[in-house]
Amino acid sequence: MFPHFLHITGRMQTSAFGLSGAGFPAYPLGSRDRNGRLEVFNAWFKRSCAWLLLGLWTMAACGSAPEGRADSTVPVVFVSILPQRFFVQRLAGDAVRCEVLVGPGQSPATYGPSPGQMARLASADLLLLIGVPFERVWSRRIRDANPDLHVVDCSAGLDRDAESRSGRDPHIWLDPVLAQDIARCVHQQLIELLPDRRAGLDHRLAEVLTDLQTLDRDLARLLGPLRGHRVLVFHPGWGYLTRRYGLEQVAIESEGKDPGPRHLARIVEQARRAGVRMILAQQQFSEKSARAIASEIGAKVVTADPLAEEYLDNLRRVAEIMVQAAYDPPSDAGTQKR
Repeated sequence: MFPHFLHITGRMQTSAFGLSGAGFPAYPLGSRDRNGRLEVFNAWFKRSCAWLLLGLWTMAACGSAPEGRADSTVPVVFVSILPQRFFVQRLAGDAVRCEVLVGPGQSPATYGPSPGQMARLASADLLLLIGVPFERVWSRRIRDANPDLHVVDCSAGLDRDAESRSGRDPHIWLDPVLAQDIARCVHQQLIELLPDRRAGLDHRLAEVLTDLQTLDRDLARLLGPLRGHRVLVFHPGWGYLTRRYGLEQVAIESEGKDPGPRHLARIVEQARRAGVRMILAQQQFSEKSARAIASEIGAKVVTADPLAEEYLDNLRRVAEIMVQAAYDPPSDAGTQKR
C-alpha cells in the first residue's frame, strides 16, 4: 500500500509515420489522431519539408542574406519551450520578438521544426536552450542553417541531478530555485543582445528574482506538510518540483514504456487501497490511461501542464492540486469499488 498517494499521469501521443526501422516507430498506415484526421502523411510531409528547406538554406547561406530582416530592427529570440518565453518577455518586453519551438499542446518528445519555423530561425539572432532532449539533434541542424545564430544552453552549469543528466528528467525549470539561475542566464544573453538597455534589464531581473523567491516560499509553505509523501506519476515530469519540497515522485512509466497489464492492475489496486482521489494528467499526453484508472478507483482527472507559459501561476496551481489531493476525503467509489 502507498500511503497518502497523489496520482499524476499521462500517456504520450506519438506521431504515426507508417514506417518501421531505425528511428521510426512501427504504426499502421492510416492511423488517425483524436480528431479523426490521418496522421501518417501529415507527419511525414512536415518533417520532409523541414529537411528539404534546411538543405536549401544551408546551400544558400553564403550567397544571399535572409529575407525579412532588411527592414527589421527588433532582434529575434527563439526559445525551446514556453516557460522560457515567460522569462524573456518579463525581462525584455517588446524590445525583442520571442518565438518558441514547442508550442502550446505540443510535446518536446515528438518535436520537429515546421518549414515556417526553419525559415524564421534562418534569420534569428539568439536561440536559448534549456536541456530538453530534442535540442541535441535540432540545435546542430539549426546552426548549420544559420551560422550567425548565437546559441546558449541555460541549463549548462546548473546543479542538475542524476535523472536530468541521464536525460530521463529534463524538467529543471520546475524547481523555482534553479529557475532563478535560468533567469540570470536569460538576462546575461539579453544584455549582450541589447547592451543599451542594460539598466532596464537589470531592474526587471531583480523583479523576476523577487517573484521567484516568493514562489519558492509559497510552495514550501503549501507542500511542506506533505514532506515524505509519495507522488504517483505515469510520466516522470514533476521530479524537480517534488524533490525540492521533500516529496517523492514514483513513476509508472519506465524509459518511455507503458506498464504491462499485470503491473497496471497492481497500481490500480494500490491506488484504490490508498484512497487516491485525483489523477493529474498532462495535456501533451492522452488522457485515456488516466481516465481508465480514474473510473476504476472513483477518482477525478485534472489536467496540468509542466510546459505552461504562465510560470508562477502554474506552479502555484499544481501545488494547490497536490495539497487538495492529499487532504480531500476519499470518494465512496474509490474506497468501495472492487
